[in-house]
Amino acid sequence: MIRKVLMLSGFLWVATASFAQETEAFSMLNLSVSAREAALGGKLVAADFDDAQLQSYSPQLISEANHGAIYAHYLNFLGDLGATEFNYTHKHSKLPVTLMAGARVFSYGDFNATNVFGETTGSFSARDQVFYVSAGYNRAGPWNYGLSLKFLNSTYEQYTANALAFDLGVQYRDTAKQFAAGIQLSNAGIMLNNFIDTRQKLPLNVALGISKKLDKAPFRFIFTLDNLQQWDIPLPEDDAPVQDPLTGEVIEPEEKTPVGEFFRNFGRHLYAGTEIVFSKAFQARIGYNYLRRRELSISEKPGTVGISWGLSFRINRFHFHYARSAYHLSGASNFFSLTTNFFDFWRKENTQSWPEKQ
Repeated sequence: MIRKVLMLSGFLWVATASFAQETEAFSMLNLSVSAREAALGGKLVAADFDDAQLQSYSPQLISEANHGAIYAHYLNFLGDLGATEFNYTHKHSKLPVTLMAGARVFSYGDFNATNVFGETTGSFSARDQVFYVSAGYNRAGPWNYGLSLKFLNSTYEQYTANALAFDLGVQYRDTAKQFAAGIQLSNAGIMLNNFIDTRQKLPLNVALGISKKLDKAPFRFIFTLDNLQQWDIPLPEDDAPVQDPLTGEVIEPEEKTPVGEFFRNFGRHLYAGTEIVFSKAFQARIGYNYLRRRELSISEKPGTVGISWGLSFRINRFHFHYARSAYHLSGASNFFSLTTNFFDFWRKENTQSWPEKQ
């Protein structure tokens, strides 16, 4: 077990280093549109349960228990910015492989087109699109493996950019102890063509995560360490001068120590979330994203920036998920997800359990 984890970690490190010298494109790839992920901090790479809506960003979570699952997402980001996603999961009848296919579209609204004199000549739209095919290898045992192949497209007026990318992940899951741990490489790939001549890379990401539900209490705790390919995440405030509020004198910053630097960066990688599992039909969630709070909040009035929450409930054959995540004091984003199962509508006696097992 340890050898497998070390081998995969080494592969992820080598892949990360090979893409380290260029500016980034397609940054929207790191924005999840799943309501459950959004409510739990923004990212999830390990789960001790089955949920079809988590599979499009984390192929190691693809499970044969989700055979026939259909889901749809809608994200109302800020203003007229939004995203939609649709997905279907199918278990291969003869192989220990579960397949998934879907599409995700980010829409940035309509813009006015003008000439060199500033006169309006029309309008145009801008959008990013992701088309993906994924496979999860679910052999007997605690290990699950997943791979996603993605075609990326950006269309801004008459300008286009295209890329190919893949996600790769592995998860260890102990169903008896309701525990899971996973590691994932996301968005490794190449640009096929770009808007400009400048060489760019995709937003490569390496993440680790754990998920644990308590045996005798209705709580599940989920922790994710994201963006591990760049351990040192500087913020403008790190080197900003500090003044004494009474004298106005500039205060020299304290000398940085290796231990202090480690924990400062550790917090900037950490997403934390908690679920309260009232029943299979109803759950409540809350999450915290420390880096988002530090980057996007206003020091005089931080509000709830970086904090997210959500609810999910099941009615008949449908499972509804809602999340609200604060990105800035000026407004929050609303996430809506709907999950159902294709075979529930065709079988009079459905022997297949609901995709999400608590």
